[in-house]
Amino acid sequence: MRSVAGRFGFSVTTLRHRKDRARRPERPSSVYGLAIDRAPPAVQKALQAA
Repeated sequence: MRSVAGRFGFSVTTLRHRKDRARRPERPSSVYGLAIDRAPPAVQKALQAA
């Protein structure tokens, strides 16, 4: 979980909350998380290009 957090700019706590559905993220974070869930290589490529 720590490597995923670092790779995509999330804190480990944020990822735990997302996994446990403890909190509902704001819309941009939700969309970002969905993109990571569905196509992690594409998100990594976009982040490297930015």
